[in-house]
Amino acid sequence: MLLGLTLGASAQYVDADSTHFLKRAGCGLKLDGEKLSKDQANELLSNIGGEDYTSTWKVARDWRTAGIAMTAGGGAITVVGLGVTMVYALAGVLGAAFGGAIGGAVGGPEAGSDAAEGVIEGVTPYINGGLATAFIGATTMAAGIPLIVIHCNRMNHIVKSYNELNQPAAPQLPAPSEDVYLSFGPTAHGTGIALNF
Repeated sequence: MLLGLTLGASAQYVDADSTHFLKRAGCGLKLDGEKLSKDQANELLSNIGGEDYTSTWKVARDWRTAGIAMTAGGGAITVVGLGVTMVYALAGVLGAAFGGAIGGAVGGPEAGSDAAEGVIEGVTPYINGGLATAFIGATTMAAGIPLIVIHCNRMNHIVKSYNELNQPAAPQLPAPSEDVYLSFGPTAHGTGIALNF
């Protein structure tokens, strides 16, 4: 019952003859559920409330695409850099352990220590290179995410502007009542407790 009280369902009647609902689908547009061609989308964007949003949409679309490429590419570079780091770190640890043990058994403790240091010195540039690559990839990915968010919001704002201009006028609210009462049941925004005044 408590879960049911938390659910909210809003519904509104939309007259299909008087309004059209625009929705963004990736970088494309759907009008009343049907995907618009590039020419149709450009025609629609060229006049929303007397403003031309074609160039704004194109810039937002291009930056969103760049953000997706940066995020995907940066993620892949990060994984490669971390992979190289882990492989060489593991190889360095195992090489130093085995090299030190074998060198120590054959040439004494000093030879074992020299062999272990030699292995560590050999893998250190690869570990550093892997860490630098991972850092570059993570930075690129971190820069791409805001680009996606900002430019998706810009495209959503254009869609919202179109939808606000093409919705019917809100119905008049009923006159306020002098009675105050508490009720439970269906309301305008779902089932729940409503205070009417």
